Amino acid sequence: MNRSAEAGRQVILVLGMHRSGTSAVATALESMGWSLGRDVLPTQPEINARGFGENAELVACNEALFKALNTDWYELRDWSDGWLEQAKVRSLHSRAAALLTDQFPNESQIVLKDPRLCLTLPFWLQVLEAEGCDTRVVRVLRHPTAVADSLAVRDQLPERFAYRLWLMYVLQAERHSSGLLRATVNYADLLAGDAAALKLFDDLAFDAAKPLGIDPTLNHHEPREAPPDDPLLARCLALFDALCRGKALGDTVDDMLGTVAGEAVELPLLNELLRSHMRLAAETARIGALHSEAQDVVNRRDKVLADSGRHLEALSASVTELNATVDAQNAAHKELEQRLHTLEAALHEKGEQIAEVTRYAKQCEAVVATKDEEIAEVSRYAGKCEAMIQRRDGELAESTRRASEFEVACAAREERIEELLEEVGASVAANAALKCDVEGLTQKLGEGQAACEELEQALHALQERHSTQQETLARKTAELERSSQRADAYRGDLEQQTEALEAIRKRRAYRLLARLRLVP
Repeated sequence: MNRSAEAGRQVILVLGMHRSGTSAVATALESMGWSLGRDVLPTQPEINARGFGENAELVACNEALFKALNTDWYELRDWSDGWLEQAKVRSLHSRAAALLTDQFPNESQIVLKDPRLCLTLPFWLQVLEAEGCDTRVVRVLRHPTAVADSLAVRDQLPERFAYRLWLMYVLQAERHSSGLLRATVNYADLLAGDAAALKLFDDLAFDAAKPLGIDPTLNHHEPREAPPDDPLLARCLALFDALCRGKALGDTVDDMLGTVAGEAVELPLLNELLRSHMRLAAETARIGALHSEAQDVVNRRDKVLADSGRHLEALSASVTELNATVDAQNAAHKELEQRLHTLEAALHEKGEQIAEVTRYAKQCEAVVATKDEEIAEVSRYAGKCEAMIQRRDGELAESTRRASEFEVACAAREERIEELLEEVGASVAANAALKCDVEGLTQKLGEGQAACEELEQALHALQERHSTQQETLARKTAELERSSQRADAYRGDLEQQTEALEAIRKRRAYRLLARLRLVP
């Protein structure tokens, strides 16, 4: 048995799109005693005031996976092409397994959080299963418009591209975590109070020792109202609503992923432009850091000058040395200003490149909008087909009603048969009474031969009558059995017809779904 199995480790995978509140959930779980590992990414106040809640080695492993697949977190791609079997990917299994030993040497309750897990989840499920871990999932959902607004601030990511990324991340997480013990939570519900957090632990079959304590002030972007003429956002909102309500998506997940993958194939240039955009954003951030550094130098120089002015009288003997220091600082300031001017010119050039990329992205969005209109037309046709199926279901219901009426008639027939059986019983009782009369007549046999002969004749007549009644009883019993057999046969025919109608309805529904490509 491996070390993880012996320790009985419980692992919570926090899944969610970037900027969806996964960091808040992970850090809150840490405050309740769950471990994020030895090496946690440092806090960046301008991005996440409470920290990312991400293990540095976990992020590095996911980045290595992306590098092996020649992709990145912001690229649209098809994740169903057997990437798990690539040699470069399989070579990372030992590094991922070592993460559990190195980062969590003595911990039994582990939290693994990184938005990239939505895409690399199959790889990590293989590793955790091999290590014998008890794996459960917390899926964090956030309104697509709030995610897009947050990505626009952090990465200057175009809104339309953010929606497609949201679809890819959420659908991949849904596809590969559906078979696990899983809890789904809306980030807005967590901000509203502890009820959603407690339900989260109930869904995971864990005991919550204390409230999660999510800070509502961490939410900087509220959901926006969706425009009525945006099919892409409409797809995102429909998926968001279905997942929040716990609706089972079934095979529609693969169909929606196929649509996203198809769009990724059609937009390779957009991926390349986005890579350039992200590199430009990184360069802009670096320039901003240099600008801040230069500003710090200027501020320090100003402070030195101010201090020098306040202590001028006390330091009169050092005026010459102080002037030299000021001259040196002024020279450094001029040099920094020249460097800043050069950087601002480079930034202006990069801004023009971004504008060009934005114009091309709008052209691509127009093409995508046309495709969305075609999808809407197919959806309208699907609605007509659904109405046809409902009419067929009505006809089937009518047949079922008629079958029920026939069963009522059969029940009435059975009641009549029971009445006939009661009449037969009465006849049998009458025959018993006649037998008693015969016995009384036999006792009077000694009264005379003539009376005896008359009694014998009466007895003979009674016996003939009894035989006639016995024959009538046998005939009615046979008719009763034949009626029951006919009723059973009719009931069997009715069940066969019902099953045939159901089979016809299912075949028609399957053909319709196949025509709409909702089933293979």
